[in-house]
Amino acid sequence: MNPTSKEIISTMTKFYEFIVKLPYMDTTAVLYPPNFESGEQQGWPDINAEELRKRGRTEGTITLLRHLPYLRKPTTRNSKKGWMIGPNTHAIAYCDGEVYDEELDKIQPTPGHCIWLANATNTEDGSALLLDIESGTVTEYAVRSSRTVCLNIEEYEYLSQEDRWMAHFTLPAAHFFRLWIDKYKNLEWMPCFKEGDYAETVTWFINSQGLEGLLDDTDSGDSDESYEPSSEKLDDDDYDSEEYDPYEFNSEYESDGIDDIDDIDDIPVDEDTLDSKVAELKLDDGEDSTHGVRSQAFDRLGHEIRSGNSKLLTTDKSALEARVHEARSIYIGNGWPDSFNRDECQRQLSDLLKQITNSS
Repeated sequence: MNPTSKEIISTMTKFYEFIVKLPYMDTTAVLYPPNFESGEQQGWPDINAEELRKRGRTEGTITLLRHLPYLRKPTTRNSKKGWMIGPNTHAIAYCDGEVYDEELDKIQPTPGHCIWLANATNTEDGSALLLDIESGTVTEYAVRSSRTVCLNIEEYEYLSQEDRWMAHFTLPAAHFFRLWIDKYKNLEWMPCFKEGDYAETVTWFINSQGLEGLLDDTDSGDSDESYEPSSEKLDDDDYDSEEYDPYEFNSEYESDGIDDIDDIDDIPVDEDTLDSKVAELKLDDGEDSTHGVRSQAFDRLGHEIRSGNSKLLTTDKSALEARVHEARSIYIGNGWPDSFNRDECQRQLSDLLKQITNSS
């Protein structure tokens, strides 16, 4: 197995082992590949290789999927999708024969050495995660909105359909998943399971002001500015019904940029990969484009409480800020992240959700 594949496996393992600490997820959900048979390295036996080959995935891609860790799908009878690993994303359990949503191939053709690690949620901001096994990078691909596009509309539309995925937010895998871990650690994303919802859906308390907002007065010493805020405000009117198609593409793109992210001490990162991606997209490193992106996100969102179907539970700005403050206090009061009492945190968050629901 080549070094890039080993790094991807290590990165995915660390990410999954971290997020199962969160109060909404089964702590035993991480599935590790079975021990390799002597000299054969067969890995997961139930990968749907035949279907993946039909979809043009290479043998190298299929081999890597056999050796990745996965999240066991929720086992309750109401579950329909994989666990949410972010507010806009559902994990895919290839180890159980699951395959990515075929609609992704229709809206965004990708080369055979790329594989979708996660499907988009059924929301306006739903995004899928694409792994390039050759470069070791992960791309966050928003299937309906422009929030992950790093070019302006003229540059983007000049690209061929097959190349447009490269214009979306892309980082080396280790950087990418560290970015997402930081969103949880810094309490930008605060998930909570809502009683009565499907097991794979959660409610998200979102503080996109990050360290420039609520975390200014935190007692935690683990704050890290190596993350980007999430994106623009949601519009719920058009996608809360069964007819809503998360893969209907929206071409109203705006210019975005990629922010600098601190190095990860314990995971080697191929910096040349990131540099080459930026060069491919003809981005100007000299321009302070990320400042505009950060300011846009703060102006548009700030605080948010959204359920699994992306409906806002409250829209009043002061109420949102107060409730997100409460959720943050609950997380911190229960020892997040190092001495975390997840059961008590979940209980208190559930009480908070009931208050919000009853007052709306």
